[in-house]
Amino acid sequence: MSDIEILGYRFLNNATNRKISEIIKYAETSNNDELSKLKNDINIINEKGFTAGGLLASRGKFPACELLIVNGADLHWIAAGAAQGGQREYAEDLIKRLGDKKADLNQIVAGAAQGGNAAYVNALIECLGEKANLNQIAAAAAQGGHNAYAEELIKRLGDKKADLNRIAAVAAQGGKVAYAEELIKRLGDKKADLNRIAARAAQGGQREYAEDLIKRLGDKKADLNLIAAAAAQGGHKMRMRRN
Repeated sequence: MSDIEILGYRFLNNATNRKISEIIKYAETSNNDELSKLKNDINIINEKGFTAGGLLASRGKFPACELLIVNGADLHWIAAGAAQGGQREYAEDLIKRLGDKKADLNQIVAGAAQGGNAAYVNALIECLGEKANLNQIAAAAAQGGHNAYAEELIKRLGDKKADLNRIAAVAAQGGKVAYAEELIKRLGDKKADLNRIAARAAQGGQREYAEDLIKRLGDKKADLNLIAAAAAQGGHKMRMRRN
């Protein structure tokens, strides 16, 4: 499957990303009449974990974000995109608008981690205190290719609390196969959940890697229904056949 470019990012050319591209086009041109027809799709998420609002926020296109908000866009996804793109001031504004009771700071800090904005991540982690979900944040860092920071968080979690399967799975979703494989090796055959990792890889459109994991699992262990469902969730099709 060929790629599609949206605001300078490269994504898979599938129905989800074509819809996101359409939403962005109408938001940037302030075409509220057409945008209002797409309200049901405003918060669709692509294989990299972006919504249209998140992508616009990451690029500092705030007026377009505000138009999406009027049409029902989730402020969390927009704030996460802003944090991912280093748009800290706008992210902070959205957090204030969400309020203490509604703001899911872990989702927003994960966006910052995916973008490699370590200073902002650390500030939000300090703000969260014991509520900080370091596994979620480490997984997002791995998805964005920021392995060193992911490793820092893994050390802070310690062996008992670090969910290496989760981190490996999200790394695989983001196409970071080498790091996923490193974590699988550390987990060992007994602890590595290859079905979980294959499912995330399939969701992220990493078909070749997902198929490799299926082969390694074998007919008896491979959960093809789980992997096919994850692929469909990401807007991809995978032909699942037993050998």
